[in-house]
Amino acid sequence: MPIAESRPATTGNASTPVTRISRRSRSGRVWDRLIAKAVHWRGCSPGGYLSLRMSRVYEVNLWVDRAIAETWLAWLDAHVREITALPGVLGATVFEVLEPTAPAGQRCWCVKYLMRDQAALEEYLARHAPRLRQDGIDRFGDRFRAERRILAPHARYPG
Repeated sequence: MPIAESRPATTGNASTPVTRISRRSRSGRVWDRLIAKAVHWRGCSPGGYLSLRMSRVYEVNLWVDRAIAETWLAWLDAHVREITALPGVLGATVFEVLEPTAPAGQRCWCVKYLMRDQAALEEYLARHAPRLRQDGIDRFGDRFRAERRILAPHARYPG
């Protein structure tokens, strides 16, 4: 899996930080798309890519029965790729949750999707989310549980 690093940079206004993503892997087709989207978006927004005024993070926390975890992870990979191909979705990161410890017999993941703005998030929730959520339910029934949150940037610190 390719790894990207964030580096603070500025647009024309030195007080407006943006994030640049650099590719560290030869097999980074997904990151190539993310970088292309980031470069495109950076040029279209007065605040730049990941502007405090513009971006949203759509977070999905998932608890999965340990017995189906590997099958479920393979499905999750395709599911996240489908979502990140949608307009307005700039990328996603999948985390395995280490702390707090998962309940007995389960494993936990957290997926953070970076959305271009609130309008892109609303479009995703209205047009795509019901179908994509139902796909997981149809495949795995009650063997997983999902909770969702929407995050808006409050402050950004270079580092």
